[in-house]
Amino acid sequence: MKKIFIICVFICALFAFYKCSPELKEDNAISSEQNPKSIEGFYVKVIKTESNFKVMQYGNSSVNGRRDPVIILEFPDVDTFEALAEQLEDQSEVWDDAFVQQWANLTDDQLDAKEVQLNFDSEKPITDFENANGLTNSLRRKFLAEEEIWLNNDILDENANPNDKLQYGFDESMMALMNELGEIKINQNIYKVVKDGYLNISDGSLEKLDRYNNGDLTVLNDAAVSIDATIEIDNSNNTENFGGGCVRKAKTHTNPYATNRRAEVKIAFRSYPFKAVSRSRMTSLKKENGRWKKHRRDLQVGSTGKIYKNDCSFLNNFDAGFKSKRKKKLVQRYESWGAFPDRQTKDNELAGKYIIGGQYFTLNLN
Repeated sequence: MKKIFIICVFICALFAFYKCSPELKEDNAISSEQNPKSIEGFYVKVIKTESNFKVMQYGNSSVNGRRDPVIILEFPDVDTFEALAEQLEDQSEVWDDAFVQQWANLTDDQLDAKEVQLNFDSEKPITDFENANGLTNSLRRKFLAEEEIWLNNDILDENANPNDKLQYGFDESMMALMNELGEIKINQNIYKVVKDGYLNISDGSLEKLDRYNNGDLTVLNDAAVSIDATIEIDNSNNTENFGGGCVRKAKTHTNPYATNRRAEVKIAFRSYPFKAVSRSRMTSLKKENGRWKKHRRDLQVGSTGKIYKNDCSFLNNFDAGFKSKRKKKLVQRYESWGAFPDRQTKDNELAGKYIIGGQYFTLNLN
C-alpha cells in the first residue's frame, strides 16, 4: 500500500460547528513537546506518548462556553494511522469470531439473548483502546449513540439515518481514532471532518483551528488552510458532482426481507486525503418490543463497479467479491491508494451486492 500524507481537500462552509486540533510549528507557534504553553488562553500539551502515536490535549480557557479540553491523536504518517486502524479491526474480528464459535450451537435469536446476558461487546478491543487513551467521546461512540437514537423507534425514518452523514463513511476502527469533533493529526496536517468533506491545516496550527472552531472564519483565507473549491456540493442528496458525469456519493436503503426484519444497506464511494474507497455495508435489523435493534445472522456482502481518475477518465473495473460472516453488520471494501487520489465513479456504475435470509438483492449508486 503506497500512501502519502498530503494536504487535502475540501470543506462545506455551511457546517462550521465541528472542531480541529494539533500542535503549532511556525514562528510564534506552540510545539506539542512543550507542556502546556498558552497564547491568549490557548494551550496544547502531550498527555501520552506511545511508539506509534501521541495523545494530545488542547483548549482555550479564555473562551466562554468552550468545550474544554479536547483530546486528539497525532500520528507520524498515514501508514501508521492505517496500520493501527487495521490492527484494531483485526483484533475485533478475532474477538467476535471467538464468541460466535463458542456459542455456534445457538440459533440467531438465542445468540442475541446470550449477548445481552453476558453484556458482550463485539468491538471490545476498540472500546478498550478508546478507554485507555481518553477517547471516550470518539467519533465512533458519537455515531453509535446517534444510531441507537435512530433505532429506538417503531418506524425507521431513513431521512434521519446517521449513516447518511459523510463523516461516518469511515469504518468504526478509524472513527475510534478520531475525537467526537472529527479531528486527527497526521504528520504536519490536521484533518477536520465536516459534513461534506475536510478542512486541512497544513502547518499544524492549533491556534488557527481554535479560532475557526470558535466562529472565526477568517482563517479560511490563510494559505495553510486548504479548501477544494472545485467541488460542487449538492446537499439535497449528499453528492459531490464533477464534470463528465463523475460523482462521489453514498446511498442508503432499508430493505424488508421478512416480518419485523430488515437489512439496512449502503453503497458509498468517497475520496479521502490518502485513499479512495468503495464501501458496501449491510446491517441486520430486527424489530422487538416496539423498537429496532441489530440482529446477528449469516450475512454476505460484495461490491462491483468502475473507478475514474480525477479528470473523469476511466481507471479500472473492480469486483471486491463476497465477504461472509455471522454478524450484525458486515462491510466489504475496495480501496485505491495514493497521494491526493481524487478517484470518482459514475451513476449506475457502482453497486453493492447483499445476501440475507436466503434473499439476494443489489443497491446501485445513483
